[in-house]
Amino acid sequence: MSSNTLQFNSIAAVTLCIFMVIAVATDLREHRIPNLLVIAVLLLGLTTQLGTDSFTGITSWASGLAIGMVIFLPFYIGGGMGAGDVKLMAAVAAFLGPVAGAIAAGGALLAGLPLAAIYIVARFLEERRAAAAEAATAGGPHMHRKPAHLISNREGKENRIPYAAAIATGTMIGLWQSGQFAQLAGALSL
Repeated sequence: MSSNTLQFNSIAAVTLCIFMVIAVATDLREHRIPNLLVIAVLLLGLTTQLGTDSFTGITSWASGLAIGMVIFLPFYIGGGMGAGDVKLMAAVAAFLGPVAGAIAAGGALLAGLPLAAIYIVARFLEERRAAAAEAATAGGPHMHRKPAHLISNREGKENRIPYAAAIATGTMIGLWQSGQFAQLAGALSL
């Protein structure tokens, strides 16, 4: 691989990491991943694939996109993940290509297990605390929840797990597997 390609890939990997930090911060703060950020990752991936493998990179980009989408789509359909999470994972997998993208998606799913457990326990404890406070002030427990069709879009988002952190972890695993971290270290030593 030429020195210019190595430097280009290193810059792209650093840029992807910056985008992932933005995604995590936004997801934690707003419970959403902006479409503009997903588009930026998609374009970064396309230019990286084209810069590395010329027009055959389009196949790698599209295959990664499809793999990232297919792996995360069932979780969106099941209601456990937002559309932004699926789109972000697909964009990251497009950047990485099909093999590293699949590994990144698997890593994100594994990283998400403890995140989901912590989030579920925290929500349960918060509901218990709120119920106890309500019982203390109203003279008895009033544990009633809104039916799902009455929950507003904002309330629904706030009840979702901010999964961008798990996707960022999977991204790091995919970058490592693809050799991008070694390329970055090599570029920094030039």
